[in-house]
Amino acid sequence: MENIIESGSQPSKSSINGSTVVEAQTVDTNNQQNVQPTTAVPEKKRKIVESRSLVWDHYEKIKDRWCYYQSCLKNPHSKDTRQSLLTFQAITNSDASPATVGELRTWVFNQEAIRRALVEMIIIDELSFRFVEGPGFRKFILVACPRFKIPSRWTISRDINLIYEEERLKLKCVFRGNTQRGESVAKVLETCLLDWGIRNVYSIRVDNASSNDTAIGFLKKKLMSWGTSTVKGKYIHMRCIAHILNLVVQDGLKQCDASVKKVREAVRYVRSSPARVKKFRDLAEWNGIEQKSSLCLDVPTRWNSTYLMLQSTITYEKVFESLEESDSSFKSDLSDSVPNFLDWESVKSLVEILKCFYDMTIRIPGSLYVTSNTFFSEIFDLYCLLNDMVEAGGSVKLMGENMKAKFEKYWGDIDKMNLMVFFANILDSSDKLEYMATQMNHMYGEVKGKPYYEKVIAALKELFNDYAASTPASSTTGSVSTPTGFSQSTVGRPQHLLKSQIKKQRLESGE
Repeated sequence: MENIIESGSQPSKSSINGSTVVEAQTVDTNNQQNVQPTTAVPEKKRKIVESRSLVWDHYEKIKDRWCYYQSCLKNPHSKDTRQSLLTFQAITNSDASPATVGELRTWVFNQEAIRRALVEMIIIDELSFRFVEGPGFRKFILVACPRFKIPSRWTISRDINLIYEEERLKLKCVFRGNTQRGESVAKVLETCLLDWGIRNVYSIRVDNASSNDTAIGFLKKKLMSWGTSTVKGKYIHMRCIAHILNLVVQDGLKQCDASVKKVREAVRYVRSSPARVKKFRDLAEWNGIEQKSSLCLDVPTRWNSTYLMLQSTITYEKVFESLEESDSSFKSDLSDSVPNFLDWESVKSLVEILKCFYDMTIRIPGSLYVTSNTFFSEIFDLYCLLNDMVEAGGSVKLMGENMKAKFEKYWGDIDKMNLMVFFANILDSSDKLEYMATQMNHMYGEVKGKPYYEKVIAALKELFNDYAASTPASSTTGSVSTPTGFSQSTVGRPQHLLKSQIKKQRLESGE
């Protein structure tokens, strides 16, 4: 048989290979059974060695193989920003020449200092608060000082108010510490008078500050030492008529009703954003109202600005009514402060009253015409207006009473007044002494009016005698002639309420 292998003969390759494969598999199987699973050998822990080099006192280890220098300005993890940089600070010469000198200084990043400088720049250059939110400014800061955190416009607004309060306190401390400010003002006036070559001074008009009283007293002594004072400087101190008038009106507005406050809030709402202003103008055109004047917000310390605000607002009464219907936020923001029909009527009557006082403030300080001869007429007309307000009743009566109390404080007694007010009125060719006695009887009563009138006449004679004593006799002789061709201008003239009544009575009686 071919498949039977004889003894002593070599086996074939196929049989050898077959047996080899079988044996190999058997050996692998036995080896797998005999091999036991091996356990993982733990690695040896590395001994932590403390850094012994002194260099590590100045470095901070962040990650493996990484570290930062603690005081480096480029270290994002560093909280210490006290490291200084050397800078060259340029200083402009005092003579405003283009050449500059400089000195070497140190610079340290300070968030608050840069923020303060930014606020001062906005104040000095009169920039808007939105300037800090502009993309150009933000890009500039990102390049110039990336670490600076740009504040918002609301923060800028608060910082400006804080600076205002700080400077206000500093100014008060300066004024309180300067106890000699009255004499300082007088010395400056004395220097100006000497430089201008003026020695004959009759009167100086000032407001009611206490330092001005000291200054006038000091200057009065100087003028008397020069020998140029008139009647021993009795009439040198002249209180400002316009300033007293403003004080009178301000006391009256303190009792103003809530109607003015409502109108003020409505105007503030419209002027708070350009979009609201545009919408208000569109409503004005839709209501057929010509925009001759825009809305203006008043300043609480200036009553004439309140008058101008109310005067410009009453023309837009219908526009505010349309705004209330079309704009839901107008009513929700103001709630109870929305002006109604009664508020507008109250404001209209107040505007008519304030107009008389406003016209007075325009006439009294006029610079293109003489005003001293009209002072007493203005004061008397003011007295008549206040009496009409007191007799009116209601809120107008309260305003009139407060105003009249302030009026009596300054002009209720002629001993507190500069008699030059009466002298100028007497020397006016259109007045003279014709109406003064009647005006004083109305203002001060018949009991006080007649003595006051006699006192004014006596003081006028004293003034003339002093003038005659200091003037050569040849220049005082002769009659006083009235200039021909002179026409009295009606510009800046007061109302002359009592004069018109007296003239009307004379015409009716045939005198």
